[in-house]
Amino acid sequence: MASTLGRKFGVQVAIGGDQAATDGKAIVLTASAMDEVKTVLWGYLAQEAGHVRPTDFEIFKDVADWPLRKATLNVLKDIQIELACGFKMDILPLLVRE
Repeated sequence: MASTLGRKFGVQVAIGGDQAATDGKAIVLTASAMDEVKTVLWGYLAQEAGHVRPTDFEIFKDVADWPLRKATLNVLKDIQIELACGFKMDILPLLVRE
């Protein structure tokens, strides 16, 4: 992933060291930064993949015909996916307060 972005921007990308840096020709990313990126991307991928199987997108397109309705349906689908994955809604108040 990092090398793909590097090619797009015309710079080399290396993983290592304890600090992200660039000299204008190469970018060095820490391994921990890449682990964080992988975790975030995995989360997005898993969450979006959760929409694929249980959603009939033809019906969704017909029903989500204006922005507020689409946003509301997306929120409800996200909750459905989180519950199906074992997310405990009882921790939600903690997330809101913090």
